[in-house]
Amino acid sequence: MAIDRLAASAVIVLATAGVAAAQGAPAYNWSGFYVGVGAGYGWNNAKWTETDAIGMLGEKGSKLNGSGFSLSGYAGYNFLVSPMVLIGGEVDLGTLSGGASKRSPSQMQYKADGNWIGSISGRAGLAFDRVLVFGRAGLAFSDQEQSIRDAGFGLPWSWRRKSDSGVVVGAGAEYAVTGNVVLRLDGSWYDFGSGKAANTTSKSLGSYGGSQAYSHKASNDNFTARAGIAYKF
Repeated sequence: MAIDRLAASAVIVLATAGVAAAQGAPAYNWSGFYVGVGAGYGWNNAKWTETDAIGMLGEKGSKLNGSGFSLSGYAGYNFLVSPMVLIGGEVDLGTLSGGASKRSPSQMQYKADGNWIGSISGRAGLAFDRVLVFGRAGLAFSDQEQSIRDAGFGLPWSWRRKSDSGVVVGAGAEYAVTGNVVLRLDGSWYDFGSGKAANTTSKSLGSYGGSQAYSHKASNDNFTARAGIAYKF
């Protein structure tokens, strides 16, 4: 009977000590460098608007929507300002897929395509032990191109706009599986603004009369959703 009481007392003491240790355990430390890889899906929205047109070939505008699988790599640094508040910076680079093209009834060929997209951004977040919720904003870069080619009525011309730089905003959440392995889910919106181009030719449109004149405004933006895994040093 005494042995039973002693065993029960030992269990109670060990359980109490375990609870106290858990309550006193330090929160996960998010500060430090990290590198990771990600995979997900991306959507591209390209738009053209005809701002001035003369003649039969004038197009009011067009839209192209493409989507596809995306791979990425990222690296950055986190710094805990307080036990819950985090700031940092990150660079990322990913692949693009899902280019699109179409030809209009008046023989205007619209095309949007690209191979890569990346960004340099600042991050801010709230840490709840091993869970981090964050937002980010910064500069975006890409090799995406928008082009227009008109081969109608024997008056070919083409114009190409390259989306060199823009802005990015995003948000996501991370979970530290171990002291060094961190999982991530995030979404980012990239805006590459708009560009303008004009073309005018004095060549006659034959029996249709008039001349060919175009003034186009084109814009492009992307959205990506990715899952990632990183190693924190």
